[in-house]
Amino acid sequence: MYLISPIFFIPIILSVIGLTKYRFLKIFSKASNGIGVGLHLVSVFLLPFPLFVKILTLLEINFLIGAIAYIRANRLKKDCIKCDYQGNWDHCPGMKNIRDKLYEHGFRERKS
Repeated sequence: MYLISPIFFIPIILSVIGLTKYRFLKIFSKASNGIGVGLHLVSVFLLPFPLFVKILTLLEINFLIGAIAYIRANRLKKDCIKCDYQGNWDHCPGMKNIRDKLYEHGFRERKS
């Protein structure tokens, strides 16, 4: 399992070369990365590695996921700055579906 998990990280290359603009490849890449992270974590915790290595593995995965989230947040921020609404998601029509679901499920309260 430990030796197989890196294979699931290969679709990251799809993102680097810009092929994830196609919906199927984007879904495939995300599912593959999730499986790879899961296999990697499970295998590290099941193999007889020292506790120090297990903690470093958690930090490594946390760093990689944090880097991906940072890139995604920057891309969203750049798109919002170009827009007329400039991140004002209460009025942005592009965020309407997400905003409505936040209200519907109680994660956000409507302003009066």
